[in-house]
Amino acid sequence: MVPSDISILHYPFNMPVCTSCHQTKQDEAFFHKNKKWKTCQNSVEEEEPLRVSLRTVGLMELSNLVANEIRNIVHNPQPMGSDGNPQCSLNLRVALNLTNMITGNENPKDIARWIVEEIERADEYNWTYNCMNTSMRHKDVAKFYYVCSQSVVAMKEYKEGSNRKRMERFPCQGKMQMKIDMPAAEAMLEIHHGILHNRPAVTSEISEECKKEIDENLHCNPIHLRQILRAKNVMKNYTPRQIHSYWERAAGNKLPDLVSQFSVAQVIQSPVITTNIENSFIIPTMTAIPYPSLPSMPIVSSTPSPALQKNNSKELSKVGNRQFNHDEFAEYVTKMEQFAKRCRNQLDRQNYIWLDTVKILTAGVIEMENDIEELERQRASERGATKPWTIHYK
Repeated sequence: MVPSDISILHYPFNMPVCTSCHQTKQDEAFFHKNKKWKTCQNSVEEEEPLRVSLRTVGLMELSNLVANEIRNIVHNPQPMGSDGNPQCSLNLRVALNLTNMITGNENPKDIARWIVEEIERADEYNWTYNCMNTSMRHKDVAKFYYVCSQSVVAMKEYKEGSNRKRMERFPCQGKMQMKIDMPAAEAMLEIHHGILHNRPAVTSEISEECKKEIDENLHCNPIHLRQILRAKNVMKNYTPRQIHSYWERAAGNKLPDLVSQFSVAQVIQSPVITTNIENSFIIPTMTAIPYPSLPSMPIVSSTPSPALQKNNSKELSKVGNRQFNHDEFAEYVTKMEQFAKRCRNQLDRQNYIWLDTVKILTAGVIEMENDIEELERQRASERGATKPWTIHYK
């Protein structure tokens, strides 16, 4: 029994939790650089040396920068990892100047597409859109997140008996994020690719119709050329590298100066690091939650209202001006429970590469859970509390 005269205020109910090391610490630990952060100062000091230096280039110079970085990694001896394989990883931070590219008719999604296609033109990988987060204050400021299409995180489940050809997968931790600021005409880009594995196979050739459109627009830069092809619906599923390779051949004799300006040498196939992922389970397709924040949510209560308890689960439940299907959310909760069991299974197998990627994608969920736990502790500390607590999550 705890003596009744002991004050509950000594228990650290209100102490914040670091989003990086997940430890409860005093408020003073979160103040650095004259600002309060969600990451404690010790975690920031540990992460800062790992960050690579920032490069500043124009958007049309991005492809050459990425291609040169990859060639340097492939041609220069790399340090060996604990598994005996070379650490052929790409880590790049770039500040992009968009002043000469924006006309005023674009939106952040258009700029994100330009950036991704310029990267694909250089590294010859395919980057799959993951999620985005739009600023609540400025509609023309947004963050975009992508993953390598050959990463195990992007793997899909196939129907039983399907003879569809499987894409070769790697635990490459390939991820990319960018913040696009339209009013400032700039973008911040971060790329991480843990393994420079084989590129995806390209089986289809560009059509004669597409070649004709390219021949008629040889004077355009790569971004403008792809815009024209997309507007005329002839680009289809062709990769930026395919389009640019034909443009180089067609414009080589007619516009040599333009070709030399936008030419990107083909990246030599880097040695593949053989990693045993036979025991790693196939990750189902999932919609990731943006890292920085969560969308506004309705009131969450620990117990449902009597009106909802009486409703049939197959009927729609109305909350405010919206209607919700109980069965649909029951299935969603079941899937989340199954996914948690899979995470536990991978932890038991010490598959930290896979778990590291999952940790990044679910950072918003963990942050929300920490907030709920703190509210639960605060509610439990209130004397004589009998009603269920309620959250107004912002």
